Amino acid sequence: MRIACLGGGPAGLYFAISAKLRNPAHEIEVIEKDLAELSEFVIKPAQGSGGKGILVIVGRDGDHYVVNGSKTYITGGLRATQELIRAMEMEPWMLITVMMGIVFILGAFLDWTGIVLLSFPIFLPIIQEMPDVNLLWFVVLMAVVLQTSFLTPPFGYALFYLRAIAPREVRTGAIVRGVLPFIGLILVMCVLVAVFPALVTWLPDVLYSK
Repeated sequence: MRIACLGGGPAGLYFAISAKLRNPAHEIEVIEKDLAELSEFVIKPAQGSGGKGILVIVGRDGDHYVVNGSKTYITGGLRATQELIRAMEMEPWMLITVMMGIVFILGAFLDWTGIVLLSFPIFLPIIQEMPDVNLLWFVVLMAVVLQTSFLTPPFGYALFYLRAIAPREVRTGAIVRGVLPFIGLILVMCVLVAVFPALVTWLPDVLYSK
């Protein structure tokens, strides 16, 4: 079975590489049973390419993804990462501090959407296992930390926006130094939310307790 990727589509390239890694000889097992949940999308060729779009149908079969009837692999990285965190056996407050530190560091290099998609599937199941931790409080705390991602260099969006409108004589270093107090204010707010959970939970409890 040959696998082709028309127009350099990234999704097509991903599935081609994953299938190749799954079986170098391209002897891919065909699933002949019905799949419960299927999603369809079209890989469009690059602009100016003569190739046509490729319809991709993705489903789930146990521990495998099924792409157009071809079984590909799952690395299990999500589960392995969660087990690694659980094996640390840290106190809840310390583990949450580490999680917030990871989110803060990621904010210097990724936008908030990427951080949420990357961290939430790992962190939330672990937080849900902590009986004394309010899930709403945790999500709000993380949302506050995520605000730093707009300001932290080198990829803070707000820094680029300000650089675009600032006069040429204003140096980039001055812009970075100018946002440091605001990053500090966000971190202070994080500490307040962490120390006083009622800042987050009081109003929802009042509104939804009836």
